[in-house]
Amino acid sequence: MLFGPYHSRNLGDTAIQMSVMQNLLVRRPEFQVIGASLNPADTTRSLGIPAFPVSGRGPDTLSANEGKTAAVATRDTEKANGLLARIKAIRRIAAFARGVDLLVVSGGGQLDDFWGGAWGHPFSLFVWVGLARLHGARIAIAGIGLDRLSNPLSRFFVLSAIRLAHYRTFRDAGTQAALKELGLRSASGLCPDLAFSLQGNVISVLHDQKRDSFVVISPISATTWTHKSDERHEKYLLHLVAACVWLSNRGLRLRIVCSQAAMDGATARRLVSILHDEYSISADIGDAATVVDFLAQVRDARVVVASRLHAAILSLVAGVPVVAVAPQRKVTQLMDDAGLAEYCIDLKAVTADDLIPRIANALDNERRLRAHVRECTNRFRYTLVKTFDEIAALA
Repeated sequence: MLFGPYHSRNLGDTAIQMSVMQNLLVRRPEFQVIGASLNPADTTRSLGIPAFPVSGRGPDTLSANEGKTAAVATRDTEKANGLLARIKAIRRIAAFARGVDLLVVSGGGQLDDFWGGAWGHPFSLFVWVGLARLHGARIAIAGIGLDRLSNPLSRFFVLSAIRLAHYRTFRDAGTQAALKELGLRSASGLCPDLAFSLQGNVISVLHDQKRDSFVVISPISATTWTHKSDERHEKYLLHLVAACVWLSNRGLRLRIVCSQAAMDGATARRLVSILHDEYSISADIGDAATVVDFLAQVRDARVVVASRLHAAILSLVAGVPVVAVAPQRKVTQLMDDAGLAEYCIDLKAVTADDLIPRIANALDNERRLRAHVRECTNRFRYTLVKTFDEIAALA
């Protein structure tokens, strides 16, 4: 089972689940993969697997009969409230967990209480891992990273779940160190983001100067890290505009591509509007409804200027140099791990005077950077072979 708060509109999480499925099925073709997600119908559409709701409430897509049973359960749950509704949901999860042999916890948002507090995903993680373990399933914590755990109850739920796992790897050393500081003593390892092990015909090519030259800008919404308006995000957007004007004056076409269009689409459209209305500069918004679409949109870019973690990761997977404007530690950590720290700036402190020289440097050193990106991503893929071998061997 692939467990997490993933949704197809977040291409990073989709890429990770795709990678887990591909790699496990190569090693264990007899596996039947199912999901536990926020939206089972969306999971079935995007990943082609049946799915069960993480919350224990609402319809699943496991079979026609189970779907009807789930619908009845949903109506019953909606009539109840509070503790009774939660107990009914847990009982439904417990009944389902009896049939799970391997529970893989991967993707973003696993160690985070930003959406819903402690009783949101931290509690769901604790319930699922605890019940699956109780019924004999093997538990793999695979390549996850720490976002934020803002209160003691969140930390209790998450640490308890991690301790119950049979296998633990984290996405970066910063996550591992932070969890140890919070009290985790269980053995754990490190691995690159699982999206680096995506399988398929993703081939990076050196840019041909005779082809149409363009740069991809992949902006991020302030709602990623705050529920309130943020003046720093406004400044960030204006510095992105200045960089876009500089690129346009250099004769480069601009393409705006989001890896999370539902959240970042408004920021992308605003960026395009400012460029058009105030500078008479045209910028295209590239449609990236799927992981494959995103890779296709960025693969021939001279450089990608990205803020969201998986916009940067998927651009590297496509073999393209990245300049990161990092809103969070995880993006800075990625660029450091990839040997690209000099091309990373903290979003909260970014200025056009800092950003433009980094973009110019990346453009001037494009051939060398593309070779470096290929070497780096190949190294990450090689490391992940061991990770997936170990997970597949658990069941």
